[in-house]
Amino acid sequence: VGVSQGFRLGLYQPVRDAITAVTGGQQRGAVQMMAAGLATGSLAYAIACPLYLLKTRAQAAPQYLLEGRPLETYEYNSMRMLWAGVGPLVIRGATLTMGQTVCYDTALDI
Repeated sequence: VGVSQGFRLGLYQPVRDAITAVTGGQQRGAVQMMAAGLATGSLAYAIACPLYLLKTRAQAAPQYLLEGRPLETYEYNSMRMLWAGVGPLVIRGATLTMGQTVCYDTALDI
């Protein structure tokens, strides 16, 4: 879970500045902030999807975690199964990141 937080917040400023430079703006605007928040949130949550899935499965069946076999649920599945549910997770993470980062940047400018 901390992986997604580090990626989404750590990449936000460089991506925002790159988007601002590409669009030719001298000052960052709300559109650049929203685009950067959506991009970094999407990337971060897509990368962290297997960890969120593992956390959810461990909460649903804690005996695997207590017995030291947290990945047993994936024994019969392929690596693609680790990204089950990536769509809703990315949508939620992207909108969450966009809202947080735009509010933060706007508050800094005030």
